Amino acid sequence: MVRNAETKELTGKEEATVRDFLNVVFRRKLMIVSIVLVTTVLVLALNAMQPQTWESNSRILIQRGERSDLFKGGVRYLSWEEELSSQIEVILSEAVFSKARELFADSAKAGGLPEYTVFNPGAVRADVVGESNVLAIRYGGLVPFECQIGCAAVTQAYSDYYRMRKAPPELSDFFAEELQDIRSELLHWRQKKSEFLSQERFFGLDAEGKFLLDKLARLETNLSSVNSDISSQRMKVGNLKSLLKLPKDELESQLALTSPPQIQSGIIVMIKQQLQQLRIRQEELVNKYTPRHPQMIAISKQIEDLQNSLRQEVENAYRVEESYLDELVAKQQSIEGEIASARSRIDAVPDKAMQLSEIDHRIGLLESKYENLTETQGQAIVAMASNPEWEVVVLSPASAPYSKKTKDYVRIALGPFLSLVVALGLAFFFESLDHSLNNVAEVEEYLGAPVLATISEIRGGK
Repeated sequence: MVRNAETKELTGKEEATVRDFLNVVFRRKLMIVSIVLVTTVLVLALNAMQPQTWESNSRILIQRGERSDLFKGGVRYLSWEEELSSQIEVILSEAVFSKARELFADSAKAGGLPEYTVFNPGAVRADVVGESNVLAIRYGGLVPFECQIGCAAVTQAYSDYYRMRKAPPELSDFFAEELQDIRSELLHWRQKKSEFLSQERFFGLDAEGKFLLDKLARLETNLSSVNSDISSQRMKVGNLKSLLKLPKDELESQLALTSPPQIQSGIIVMIKQQLQQLRIRQEELVNKYTPRHPQMIAISKQIEDLQNSLRQEVENAYRVEESYLDELVAKQQSIEGEIASARSRIDAVPDKAMQLSEIDHRIGLLESKYENLTETQGQAIVAMASNPEWEVVVLSPASAPYSKKTKDYVRIALGPFLSLVVALGLAFFFESLDHSLNNVAEVEEYLGAPVLATISEIRGGK
């Protein structure tokens, strides 16, 4: 006792022992056990209340590249990141979802699902498998069968959309109809020439009239070509004008899927690639930071600057194409003036000579058109045979639904452990508020005298 007193005088405070710690634990055992039990029951209840979710997935293989010319058979390739990211956006687009809704409704009706069961676009996910050309499509939900038919509907809808966009137009019917029309028209003009020669008994042609008719034929051919160019150019200008009316985000999305030939410059391709990289980076950071984080603000500013640059390039292309359209219109007006002048000179040529020359001119044009169309048909057949098939290969169809809910034993064990730490902290906190004398050391400290003996608590018996 004397040694303990001397130690207290030297240190100025009492050192806590394991026995003191255990004394506090046993005195507050009811509170500690209650907190641990309540926390454990709460963690188990919350884990049991979580709904069981299901998911179905499929894997498809796409063929990269885009046909640049039907007759030449060339294929243009984009970067792997740009093309695969674009295909993921296509899978998650409304064009695919609208078809998927129809397929889902048919499958749900055939499977006997309730009428209120509808396709949920938010349950669809698409990812790239590694660094391959394989895409994984997933559909999640609370009903197993609904997940499977949803995944199958999205897979089929994307396959149909991909095939429709990539497949070349049907050319066999087009060429057959065009050739038949030319043959019918050619037969008509030949019969008309025969009737004219038989009725009018005219077989001569003035040299001046022939010269003027040849000139008129050339001018009409040039005018037809210019008119065709103007129609095509107006369509290009209209497409660019409609792109300029789109908001920045829609303009970026539209050009990510497809770009008109007139805006496929190296600068625009580079801007699209940079935008694609920033979008991927933004998707990586959106789960880590808030929109006000400096990195998110910086990426958003870079995306906005690139979108402005992209719009500026489209505006430049629009001005160039509009200027070219004005040149074509001026050329058209000039040719029309020359045609009017030639026709006024032709009026002096005898009517019969003019009629016969006009018939011969029509027949010559039709024969030339027939030969050109036949040659083009052969080129198209060869190009179609040499071009690859643009199909989506379904590596694995919609899988059987599997449960996504797994027991997180670490989290379940962490709750009771943390509750034990909190309970011990509360026990010692309340112990510090209790000023009663609980052990020999506290009695000696309070009285300032050593305790020679202790008497256990005596409970009275009945």
